Amino acid sequence: MELTIRKILLATDFSKNAWQALRYAAALAVQNKASVVCLHVLPEIPKELSYSGGPNLLYGYGPGYSGVPMSGRRSKDGKHSDPASSEGRERAEELARDHIRSLIMKLKAESREAVVKPEDSLIRIGNPVESILHQVENGDYDLVVMGRRGHGSLRGPRTGGVALGVVSRSSTPVLVVGTPKS
Repeated sequence: MELTIRKILLATDFSKNAWQALRYAAALAVQNKASVVCLHVLPEIPKELSYSGGPNLLYGYGPGYSGVPMSGRRSKDGKHSDPASSEGRERAEELARDHIRSLIMKLKAESREAVVKPEDSLIRIGNPVESILHQVENGDYDLVVMGRRGHGSLRGPRTGGVALGVVSRSSTPVLVVGTPKS
């Protein structure tokens, strides 16, 4: 059996584990002369749970993780964006792309070769497991790389639900990366 890695899907949620996964994907891409496609999946926010209809589920999530709720960010016209609105989704996608660009710049600063490019990043909205598996099935990938555990609230040596869902259902090999012990 010949092991050939030409195209890697990096699934990221911007967590510490996902940062380590990005570093592994970049190193593997250099070693194998492979390309890397970066995928971030934003959760679909039902109107009933949105900024205007109830609790803000985007606070502390993904690119808004800096502590500023994504719905609290102002749109171009100075108003707050409701994450369930099309404007809110567009703003969330824009923030995710900006975050991917900043991670790639951080990776380049570590003297890694430029194998991960912002233009090869994908932002999807939906269920993370289903979206990752859909991309794997339709993208001709040789390997999926992702963090062991994301922003979930459970502590301890557990593997997150998204990683377990992808590993258990993917026909493509999956490398699950944890955060190194410090």
